[in-house]
Amino acid sequence: MTVIFNGKALAARKTAALKTELEHFVGKIKIVTLSVITDEMSEFYSQKKKALAAELGIDYQIEHIHFDDNVQILRRRIQELNADETVTGIMLQKPHRRNYGDFFVQAKKSPTQTYDVWWHSLTEVLPLAKDVDGLSVTAAARLAAGESVSVLPATVRAILASVENFDLTDKNILVLGRSDLAGLPLTNYWRHLGYQVTNWGKKELQMQLTKSEKLKNFQVIVSATGAASLITGDMLAKEMILLDVGEPRGDFEFSSCSPQAAFITPVPGGIGPLTVISLLENAFTLAQLALV
Repeated sequence: MTVIFNGKALAARKTAALKTELEHFVGKIKIVTLSVITDEMSEFYSQKKKALAAELGIDYQIEHIHFDDNVQILRRRIQELNADETVTGIMLQKPHRRNYGDFFVQAKKSPTQTYDVWWHSLTEVLPLAKDVDGLSVTAAARLAAGESVSVLPATVRAILASVENFDLTDKNILVLGRSDLAGLPLTNYWRHLGYQVTNWGKKELQMQLTKSEKLKNFQVIVSATGAASLITGDMLAKEMILLDVGEPRGDFEFSSCSPQAAFITPVPGGIGPLTVISLLENAFTLAQLALV
């Protein structure tokens, strides 16, 4: 029988637990998020995080930026926030790559740099001690090198929470997607633990699907590509653990994949609700470390 993961329920329990811890915390937590105002999903998630933070008594401020803002000014703003002792956490709400290009087309402007260079230039100055979403260049380098970090990206933390009752030590794991939000840091973290992890992008996946075994040699699949219904039930073996991080509609075709699974996270209601509380748990961890 397939177990359908209830992310909302676990998120509620985690929220209650964090609220209790915060009641006894002697410090103050203040998060400042830089969010691209013209990116609808960035604004949506920023507001969801702000709402939950308010519920927990965490000061969460949003500073709106634009794709064509001077990058050096944005870098200096991050450095100013790092120097501000009242700010315990800094976040960059990552916008969609496609929206970056669309903005300049609509504005009839030419970008001065590619999306990847733009993003790297901001995460490069994100300070490790205040990096609540674990997206800084330094954090990524440490994970890639197998070194420990104070906090993991919130999406990675949410994925780990969803399978906390499973022993993945001897499982053959496939991670689809190579973003710095989920695929790459999750792969590096699990490899650091000694897990058997394969990481594919869309091209490697398409090549594999031409083979007869398709994805049936894996026991665990985490998919974070954002390609709706990319994976169907005929590609899978029985009793698999399927973790869907695809937004907004889910990478797994739920109707055909869920009968094949021993455990599956749905979209919506799976990993998503856990990501928000995971970010605030990260903020609490960093605020605690700042007092040491």
